[in-house]
Amino acid sequence: MPIRHIIFDCDGVLVDSETLTAEFESELLARFGIQLSPEIIKDRFAGRTARGQWLELAAEYKLDLPPDFLEFRKRHAMENFEKRLKPIPHVAETLSKLSAKLSVASNSEQDMLHLKLTVTGLIGHFGDRILSVDQVARPKPAPDLYRETLARAGIPRLQTLVVEDTPTGIAAAMAAGISVIGFVGASHNTPDTPTMLKQAGAFAVLDDIRRLPALIAAM
Repeated sequence: MPIRHIIFDCDGVLVDSETLTAEFESELLARFGIQLSPEIIKDRFAGRTARGQWLELAAEYKLDLPPDFLEFRKRHAMENFEKRLKPIPHVAETLSKLSAKLSVASNSEQDMLHLKLTVTGLIGHFGDRILSVDQVARPKPAPDLYRETLARAGIPRLQTLVVEDTPTGIAAAMAAGISVIGFVGASHNTPDTPTMLKQAGAFAVLDDIRRLPALIAAM
C-alpha cells in the first residue's frame, strides 16, 4: 500500500533538541549536588517525558523538589530553546517534498512542543495534527499517542509511517501497529545508535533526512 501519512517524533527528528536538553538537565541536577553528565542523561532519558524523568531522579537521589520545580524547569527550558534551538539539517526542505499527510506525535507538553516547532519554523507543515503527551492518557512507550494521531489523520496504520530516534518511540509505534524508520541525524546520536534502533524494531535507519522521500518512494 502507498504511504499516505507520515508521523514524526519531534525531538531528535525534527528539531535538534536532545543535546540542549541533556546539558540543561545536567546543570539543574548540579544545583542539587548531583553530578550526571549530559551523555548519561541522553542515554537514559532520551524520548521520555520531563515529568517522568524528574520523578524518577527525585526518588533515586532522594531529592526534595520544590512544589513549583517542574514549572520552573519548563520555563527555563523554553527560554533556552528560544535562544538556541535549531531544526534538524535539511528537514524543512524535505517536509516540503513529501506528498503524504504529515503529523507530529511527541512526549513533549503541548506548549513546549508548539514552541519548538515555531522557533524552528516547522509548525506550518502539520496543520492541526500536532499531538503532545497532554492529549493522551499515557506517554510513549505506550501506543496512545500514535493511535490518537492515526484517528486524527483518518488514514489507516498500514498506509502510515513513523519516523523515530529512540527505542522508546519505536516501541510506541510498533505497539500501535505502525512501521517505523529510525533516524540518527541529530547531534546526540552515537555510532551505536543505528544498531540500537534496528534492534528496537526500525525496518530502516536514515542518517540524512533528505533520503526519506526516496525511501518512501521505494516502499
